[in-house]
Amino acid sequence: MNATVGNAPGTNAPIGGTFVYSPGAGVVLPGGTHTLSVTFTPTDTSNYVAATAQASLQVNGGNQTITFAALADKVFGDAPFGIGGTSSTGLPVTFVAGGNCTVAADNNGAGTATVTLTGAGSCTVTASQPGNGNVGAATPVARTFAIAKATPILTWPAPAPINQGTALDNTQLNATANVPGTFVYNPPTGSVLPTGTHTLTATFTPADTTNYAVTNIAVSIGVGLAPQTLAFAPLANKTYGDAPLILTASATSNLPITFGAAGACTVSGGTVTITGAGTCAITAEQAGGNGFAPTSVVRTFSIAKATPAITWATPAPITQGTALSAAQLNATAPLQGAFIYDPAVGTVLPAGAQPLKVIFIPFDSSNYLGTTATVALTVNKIPQTVTFPPITEAPSIGNPLPLKATSDTGRPITYAATGPCRIEGSTVIPTGTGTCTVTATQAGDGTYAPSSATRSFQVGVVAEGYLLTLATDGGGTIGVTLAPDVLATRYSAGTLVTLAPQGPASAILVGWRVDGTFQGWAAPLTLTMNGDHSVQAVYRTRLTFSDVPANAFGAEAIAQLAARGIIKGYGDGTFGPRDFVLRAQIAAMVARAIGSGAPDGPGIGPSTWATEDHGNHFADHNGVDSEL
Repeated sequence: MNATVGNAPGTNAPIGGTFVYSPGAGVVLPGGTHTLSVTFTPTDTSNYVAATAQASLQVNGGNQTITFAALADKVFGDAPFGIGGTSSTGLPVTFVAGGNCTVAADNNGAGTATVTLTGAGSCTVTASQPGNGNVGAATPVARTFAIAKATPILTWPAPAPINQGTALDNTQLNATANVPGTFVYNPPTGSVLPTGTHTLTATFTPADTTNYAVTNIAVSIGVGLAPQTLAFAPLANKTYGDAPLILTASATSNLPITFGAAGACTVSGGTVTITGAGTCAITAEQAGGNGFAPTSVVRTFSIAKATPAITWATPAPITQGTALSAAQLNATAPLQGAFIYDPAVGTVLPAGAQPLKVIFIPFDSSNYLGTTATVALTVNKIPQTVTFPPITEAPSIGNPLPLKATSDTGRPITYAATGPCRIEGSTVIPTGTGTCTVTATQAGDGTYAPSSATRSFQVGVVAEGYLLTLATDGGGTIGVTLAPDVLATRYSAGTLVTLAPQGPASAILVGWRVDGTFQGWAAPLTLTMNGDHSVQAVYRTRLTFSDVPANAFGAEAIAQLAARGIIKGYGDGTFGPRDFVLRAQIAAMVARAIGSGAPDGPGIGPSTWATEDHGNHFADHNGVDSEL
């Protein structure tokens, strides 16, 4: 552990700080290749940052041991099971099996495997690790476990009673096993047993006695009087309030049958009367005689609680704001009980189809279920009225006309127009001749219903008007406001038209030409339409300087002046935004500004004082850079 750092820059002094190693001092590493890492934290964290380094360490030789837990005894037929072992070096452990078993590696490199039993007896699994160039082989660890014989699964249903004098046969002696083998019965087939209860036994010897054990099983059989059978079908479940039930049953002895009842019912002769909800058990009995043994059959059925029938007519529609009352919440039932409504009496519902629900809780809850019913109530929105005065003015094309519709609820009005007109806010602007139809709408909300009103008016031809023609130079477009959609429409005298430049990011508006005359470079441009006008927006490519980022202070102003040729920057493509400005340079920029009355227009030419040659006049004195 001897990492070092260099000296401080420009000195022979070492850099102070602390080293932290991983693994730390005192750690004993197993054989193999290991990576050591160190983190150096300088004392002077203001000027130095923490640094890390790594080195590889080879640990040679060494012994290893295997950890392999003892294995529990098994029984033949048990499912395959997993085993695992580890080496103290972390190298993978392998397994081999001997005896009545096999072992298969799991192929996951984790030292695990699966053992499968192949027979009764014993199994020995040995875990090994052969080592490598750095670690010697581990001492193998063997684990032995016993595999007991499996016990066959025997099944022998209890035989039905037989009459005295009936010989035993395969009807009674009918045990089965889950593996091949033979049964020996005691008493054997053909035996005749006396009256009473007897034990029948069977010894099963499996065909495979190597892996399966000999097993015994026993059942009891009754030998008595001749049996008789009652035919008494199961009884269907009922509901409290159902009509009395008529019973039918018969015996193979043809002797008479009697009925008894228990639970929420009574029986008289062969008629059952339901007395409540719950269960009812009916016993059909034949007492025996004439050589027949007595017998009986019990049939039990459930008696469900009755569900009352709720009557609730669909209520008439109401208007929003009307509280629920008995006029709507008026369900009835055929027995006494409590009604719980949702929503409750007094609730004011929003507009729409609203579900009403009632829960009926009967006072006789022992025999009746609570039940629910629903109906739909239509809650109409509160009506409102839109008042839209007739449009009696005679508007002209392009002149906006205010619209004055209102709602008696005070809610805002929106307008839509069809015909030669369009809507802007709360005004309608004719765009041609013909019939203009305006619809004033209050859309309503969760409380009020929508309402609308429509007015129409005629639009004539503007007798006098002026044309506006638009064009661009160098890219971009011109946006028009306070004007019809079609720019070639005539404008009434005195109409104010606002023109907004819409150039791309790569271009800058450098001026307007109105009727061929440059009008400056302010944007937007407003014209008063007292004559025909031809307007051209002039764009120039946006110039950039390598030392003026787009988000720098003054970047947009520099770009505007550069596009107009007032400033040019240095020959290497920089502007020098922090450089000092000489009086000669200021004079050059003012000269260019005075001469840029119009882009490439009057005052801009090789003979003007603002040209590059004239600018170089200043460069001839005191080393002033001409490329401003």
